[in-house]
Amino acid sequence: MALGRVVMPVQSAVSRGSSGRTPRRTAAGNRPVPQVPVTPEAASAPLTRFAITLDRLTTLDLGQRGVAGELHRWAVARQGDGRAFAAAAALAARVQPGHAVLIATGWPDRPHVTPLVAETDGPPGAALLGRGLHLALGAVPVFVVEADLVGAMAAVAEAAGLRALKPAEAVAAAQSRAPLHACAVIALATDLDTARAQATTMFDEFRPAAVIAIEKGGLNPTGHILTSRGDDTTDALAKVPSRSWLEFGVTWPPAE
Repeated sequence: MALGRVVMPVQSAVSRGSSGRTPRRTAAGNRPVPQVPVTPEAASAPLTRFAITLDRLTTLDLGQRGVAGELHRWAVARQGDGRAFAAAAALAARVQPGHAVLIATGWPDRPHVTPLVAETDGPPGAALLGRGLHLALGAVPVFVVEADLVGAMAAVAEAAGLRALKPAEAVAAAQSRAPLHACAVIALATDLDTARAQATTMFDEFRPAAVIAIEKGGLNPTGHILTSRGDDTTDALAKVPSRSWLEFGVTWPPAE
């Protein structure tokens, strides 16, 4: 249902004609020009273009690092175009009002200077996505970051229009008749074994409908987390044990 809100301008344009304007009329008899019936295939074409355009916008390589484009081509070759739109469709199909959505972000990228300096686009992007999921689907965003970044993430979330509360309070707020737009920010350990234990607790407590990572470093096959420049930030980053998270996501689906 939420996707209907997202694509409604496109659908409305299709129903009115390709330009979105009122059908033009002929001079003879002031009669409207016959309209070609819109087939399901034709109706889906604007959505396909929209999905591809959305992917292009989200993979602009403004920093000229040569990474985003390669990753996008890799994904398209294996899964087809419209990755962002497909993700939105999957979220809309799965997330129900009151469901928690875990959003991992953070990434202290200069730990040799201070653990308080982190990526400046991941957390704001996570906050805006959390806000969108809350407003569109009624989700309860739960942001997962390093312990040193909890305060900063809470401030960013509140700047985006959410109210950072304790996890139990955020979940309870979803049942309130008075809108509160609550979220929660929790810390994840930098030690892998501890993080795995925390993941167990998180999935048991929140039973999340989805887990999303936004600019969150993951362990490579050698057990390290590297920046795009190749700097090792393993010790400073909270560990998101993706295999464990995926297993928990299958074992513990959200409560109806």
